[in-house]
Amino acid sequence: MCILGSFGPPPPSLRPAYRFPTVMLAIGYLLCTVLDGVAEATGAETMSFVLRLLAMPLLIGVLITARPLLDRTVLLVLGALIFSWLGDTAGGVSFLIKIGLFLLAQLFFIAAFWPHRQRSLVTRPWAVIVYAMVLVGIGAPMIIQADRLAVPVMIYGFSLVAMAILATAFGKRAALGGLLFVISDSLLGLTWFYPSTAGHLMDMVIMLSYLSAQGLLVCGLLAHPAEQPDPARTGS
Repeated sequence: MCILGSFGPPPPSLRPAYRFPTVMLAIGYLLCTVLDGVAEATGAETMSFVLRLLAMPLLIGVLITARPLLDRTVLLVLGALIFSWLGDTAGGVSFLIKIGLFLLAQLFFIAAFWPHRQRSLVTRPWAVIVYAMVLVGIGAPMIIQADRLAVPVMIYGFSLVAMAILATAFGKRAALGGLLFVISDSLLGLTWFYPSTAGHLMDMVIMLSYLSAQGLLVCGLLAHPAEQPDPARTGS
């Protein structure tokens, strides 16, 4: 299964030509995740920024080397990772620009996962209701404080939860990744709108859950077979 989260025989996309570079890049990403947690916990801002510069490119490398034949889903997830990286490294920009970059990342994830929705919890109304209740529960305290930013916050919250629901199409790892993404961004929102909750420990939890979420989403994708080209389009 996926090298980021389990043992066992690798899927066809990880055999043998791409296995070594994929493993090395995955190890690099795991190291970045752990070291960034340490940097956040100790307030080492420069080190944390450098690690954020490296993290998403390493994960992009994992995805590309594991799935060199880039299908639609992989291309869209790559787009999501690129916009996530821009959001990670856009220091000093306004709140709206930062949330806009991460909104684009969520929209790319949604577009990637949408064709697979019949395998997700979208088909189970009770599960959608639970996720909706989570959205209301975590979003209400932020909207109260958001003032003129309430609409962007609501739009982003909806897209985040939609992504988390659709991610369940790719199994338990991706489902956990979606939930960790919700947790990470919810905690980040709390620190923005309730500054008293901010601190090095909170920063560590936010980054560890965020980087773990991204890795698990990619892991879930790689654990499923690559999309096969449509013979009608390839002319075969």
